[in-house]
Amino acid sequence: MAVKPHSFDPLSAEEIAIIADVVRSNSIHEVFFRVITIIEPPIREMVVFLDDEHTRKPSAPLLRRAINKASPQIFVDVKNRKAISHEVLKGKHSHVDTSYIKEVRTEHKALNLPERAEVNVESWIYVTDGTNDMSSIITVCWFYMRLSNHEDANYYAYPLDIVCGSSAATSKTFDQQKVHTSSHTIRLLPPPPINYPTLPNRSTQGPLFQIGGNHINWGKWTTRLDFNYREGTTLHDNCYDNRSLSYRLSLSECAFDLGTDGAGVNANNLKLGCNRLGHIEYFDFRHTASSSEPLRMQNVHTNFRTGNAVVTRASVLVLQTIIKVSNYEYVSMSYFGQGTEIRYEVRATGIVSTAPIEMGEKVPFGTAVAPGVPAPYHQPLFCLRIDPTLDEHQNSLVMEESVPMNFPGVGYTTQSTIVEEERPRVDRVWTGPKTGSSRLVNENKINMTTGAPTSFKLVPYHSQPLLAHPSSFHARRSEFGAHAMWVTRHSDSKIYTVGIHTMQSLSGEGIASWIASRQATSSSAFSSARNEDIVLWHTFGSIHNLRIKDCPVMPHEIMSIVLKPVNFLD
Repeated sequence: MAVKPHSFDPLSAEEIAIIADVVRSNSIHEVFFRVITIIEPPIREMVVFLDDEHTRKPSAPLLRRAINKASPQIFVDVKNRKAISHEVLKGKHSHVDTSYIKEVRTEHKALNLPERAEVNVESWIYVTDGTNDMSSIITVCWFYMRLSNHEDANYYAYPLDIVCGSSAATSKTFDQQKVHTSSHTIRLLPPPPINYPTLPNRSTQGPLFQIGGNHINWGKWTTRLDFNYREGTTLHDNCYDNRSLSYRLSLSECAFDLGTDGAGVNANNLKLGCNRLGHIEYFDFRHTASSSEPLRMQNVHTNFRTGNAVVTRASVLVLQTIIKVSNYEYVSMSYFGQGTEIRYEVRATGIVSTAPIEMGEKVPFGTAVAPGVPAPYHQPLFCLRIDPTLDEHQNSLVMEESVPMNFPGVGYTTQSTIVEEERPRVDRVWTGPKTGSSRLVNENKINMTTGAPTSFKLVPYHSQPLLAHPSSFHARRSEFGAHAMWVTRHSDSKIYTVGIHTMQSLSGEGIASWIASRQATSSSAFSSARNEDIVLWHTFGSIHNLRIKDCPVMPHEIMSIVLKPVNFLD
């Protein structure tokens, strides 16, 4: 039985073709497509639609709108096959494009490398320092050499001594010292001394979840798994026992890999080398080639049940995506537990980034992983966007701290403060000892047993704030990194915490700028954030000061955030 298309579903191959035809018909020039992606319906429309869907009432389908995202931006009505609007975005660039670097592929010939050497070119985005012309996209290209023809030979072990800055018009080469080191790959090593048995990856009882299109039903949980070129996995309409918990859950940014490279664009084929316990179901999604042809992204998301992995009384639904941005890999995992909790996890792994230096030289900003080859320190920062709907869209944020109730301090109580207004920062509970917490609360829904409002507690991932100076372009481009948590009013256009266009961006497009802009146009100092349709943004990350053991492949570093029910169940 065919599954009826849903308003949250990603674009199909047929819809992408329709959009491409509409765009071409509205242009007198040859069109080079960067992104064709869906525009989610406004939340006011979807609230009615989802309420009808939950109660199984018939509802009219919503308009399917899409955007051809590039410097010229065109909105398309897919159903009626017509362009809605056309705008040229001055000073904005689309995400990274490797087609601009073709002219640098022969730059290494002057190095007189061995005949059997294979050269790999890796492109990185160019970050402005405020003194350069950013009117054209500039891509920085690093060169690496591989001396083995084995498919898993590590070319990061041989960083070459040239780097090219490339644009559509020019290419410039900067000379450094040439260094060489060793190679490493698991498959080239001798077998391990222990023979590990093969584990079964299928349940004899079959899967305990049901899938209808992108809709997943597991136990009392229901969610809608969606996917886009930028964020990768997005979870819509998350409900437990037919009670709404969140409208949308997504990773808004990893400064700036999502905005510039795209998690969906770089999603891995999870079926390759998969060795897991439990039943596995794979999902495919569509991306767009520059010619507008739909690209099938195979198995970019996996859904499985771990069974009796640790505790025999529980099973977990896990939704996982792995993205690869150059040498780094990020694993995003959403866990739905039988106890109504949701855990979001990011695992950072991949091959360490390397650069050449003089033999015997030491640098203060990195770890030498081989003679003449340092791996630089780095600070990846992420932002989790939580759009809560605890039984309804009117929610509040409560900051709670545990404090002594008497002089000896042998007993304690809690002090709760409701955040009344949308503010630039709400980080009081994380600036001191880690005794505080925050809860998303529905003040209109009272638990019959406790007499307290229904809520979900956020267990954050504690990490160091952005190290870059507030006046630096790093900080000005990633405003969210200044604080651990932000709360804002919902806006259909504010999905990405750093703004829409991050390629060579300067400043003024992030979350702090949104709030400042609304203050300037509002009669009050801040917009109300109590009993409103709010969004919570949590900043987290890691300080990766590398060890020699991290080379060549970094053991994964786990960053975990949990939403726990409080007074949710009677």
